Amino acid sequence: SKATVSVLYWFIHKTLPTQLIPKMSKTMQKVLVVKSSMNGEKGCSNRLAEAFLSQLGGGVKPTIRDVGAKPLAHLSSEEMGAWSVPEGERTAEQKRLAAVSDEIIKEVQDADVLALSVSMYNFGVPSTLKAWIDRLLRAGVTFGYTATGPAGLLKKGKKVYVLVASGGAYAGKPYDTLTPYLTNLLSLVGLTDITFIRAEDTAKDAEGALRAGVEEINRLF
Repeated sequence: SKATVSVLYWFIHKTLPTQLIPKMSKTMQKVLVVKSSMNGEKGCSNRLAEAFLSQLGGGVKPTIRDVGAKPLAHLSSEEMGAWSVPEGERTAEQKRLAAVSDEIIKEVQDADVLALSVSMYNFGVPSTLKAWIDRLLRAGVTFGYTATGPAGLLKKGKKVYVLVASGGAYAGKPYDTLTPYLTNLLSLVGLTDITFIRAEDTAKDAEGALRAGVEEINRLF
């Protein structure tokens, strides 16, 4: 809601030092932010996403999809089957089912920058984000098979930021299955320019973890 955004904007701009919230480059014209926390505005990954959004300049057009607040259903055989039916031959129900994936793919295709706001649950991604990923990865649409293996079909040159909040400090450790999972799947569709920004140990000190994440944003921008 607008009230929620206003509160988060106030938190970022009033409780964090000004030098930690510079403006993002105005060359980034279209930004897609995908949120996945189940905890709404209280979620650390969502708060990190708001800090990221605060960097946007006036020429940036952000699109926000919150799969935590509005979860997608888990992928079904009926929905996947609808993808393989030629568009002109789909039933009304197949068109409805295929439109979910089509919209997700279009949002990513249209974006110059993709930011995934990810809470680490049980050392992996939320199931809500997995449902989004399952609709982004479509053989023949976002990736294809070649003689040398799979190749991404999304437009080249996109930048991806993965904003991770985790209760412990797992980066670079065996418990972190999130980082290789997202790296491999994003690379599969051609998104290879990926930067991870982390707010770790939120279970011990959520505010300190968030501050560290914002400082990393500051270092990058």
